Amino acid sequence: MVLLAVTICAALSDFIPDGSPLDWRTAKVMSIFPALAFGAVWMLRLKVPMFHSPDNSRSSGGLSAKGNGLLGRLEDYLLGKEAFRDQDLTIASLSEDIGVSQHKLRALINNELGHPNFNAYINQIRVGAVCRAFDEPGSDKLPILTLALDAGFKSISVFNKAFKSLTGQTPSQYRALLAKNPAHAWNPEEFARNP
Repeated sequence: MVLLAVTICAALSDFIPDGSPLDWRTAKVMSIFPALAFGAVWMLRLKVPMFHSPDNSRSSGGLSAKGNGLLGRLEDYLLGKEAFRDQDLTIASLSEDIGVSQHKLRALINNELGHPNFNAYINQIRVGAVCRAFDEPGSDKLPILTLALDAGFKSISVFNKAFKSLTGQTPSQYRALLAKNPAHAWNPEEFARNP
């Protein structure tokens, strides 16, 4: 790489006339660009991915066989026991409760399910729970804050941000739309495994 830069620098300095505002230092700087371009092309030809991409060898449902077993345990615990409602839930406590390492749990959530992090995954489940609660009779009398806290959110600001991010609407807008058009009720497919 250095040899290439020196060669280019020498070649460019021959074409720069004496007394020109372009001197050997300019040629030296300009010689870096072809070397950088060569380095970039070389790196793109590598077979080792520079950025993580999910494994394409998946079994049915888009999950690896190991991921399916762990996902079952995870969903049984979070949804079956409604552990997602615990405001103090962390990836450490969850991994301990389902008997798997934090590393494997993160890999499932990030790589297999496609969530950027643990909080995004849990918040999606919690938003789904609030959407289902909005659809229940008499829930229009309950404050949104109560429903958010019951679903496991620690604050209304985190809830509002997560809700708007996932649904494209504020909780109040969603609730009003639901009151006008019950057909717009929560759809389990909206909050399925993938974000």
